[in-house]
Amino acid sequence: INAVAFSPTSGSTICTASADNTIKLWDLESMSCVATLDGHSHWVRSVAFSPNGALLVSASRDKKAMLWSVDSKECIGILEGHTNWVQHADFSPDGRIVCTASDDKSLKLWDVDTKQCVGTVDGHSSYANSAAFSPEGTMLCSTSNDQKIKLWHISNGDIAGIAHKAEDAPISNLCKDPIAVHHVVDIVECANAWSILVFCI
Repeated sequence: INAVAFSPTSGSTICTASADNTIKLWDLESMSCVATLDGHSHWVRSVAFSPNGALLVSASRDKKAMLWSVDSKECIGILEGHTNWVQHADFSPDGRIVCTASDDKSLKLWDVDTKQCVGTVDGHSSYANSAAFSPEGTMLCSTSNDQKIKLWHISNGDIAGIAHKAEDAPISNLCKDPIAVHHVVDIVECANAWSILVFCI
């Protein structure tokens, strides 16, 4: 299992992304799988709920991200355009945009309604591993195997700053602190050891 996400509207529902190419929805009260979503042809690397809990987005090594209806359990859109594995996908705070991070070193922004790419951000020199929106939705923060965390202005794709440069370590993931929403928690894997770094953006 590569990733897990809690539903923002149901504390008893989680979703998992797996190397068996599937996404599963689970009910925590019964500890049972309530749905299996098939559609990817390679490992599913990440999964995220939309802010209203109505949609899911999944990212896969098949170079695609997919949008799913939580109610119908059906795929409602395929986001294609990356040329290498898609490692991460997430929704903007208003749920209207999805951001994807890929091993093709780019980030892409997608319109949830039209399923079209509305922007590409290039700037990492190695695999882009993850990305997260700022709370107000105007900036992106991304991590990469180039050992950097970069901040981007969504409006024009310009770099707003480099928050950290790890020494001899790929930066694998990040998440927003749900309490102090202006902070990013970064998890760095280095020589089989893990460190957690907190930055104010």
